[in-house]
Amino acid sequence: MVYHPQPLVLTLLLATIAGVLSVVGTARLRRARAGLNAHPDGLNQRPPGGWCH
Repeated sequence: MVYHPQPLVLTLLLATIAGVLSVVGTARLRRARAGLNAHPDGLNQRPPGGWCH
């Protein structure tokens, strides 16, 4: 099997960009949901240690 360097580099670059965007998008969604679920007086309703111990 013969590998061509340019398409391989392009594929790796696009896969890296897709991974970074998915991580950033997930973090933004989680942050947005945490803001929607926040208590009206600014306190989060989760226990101090979180749900899992």
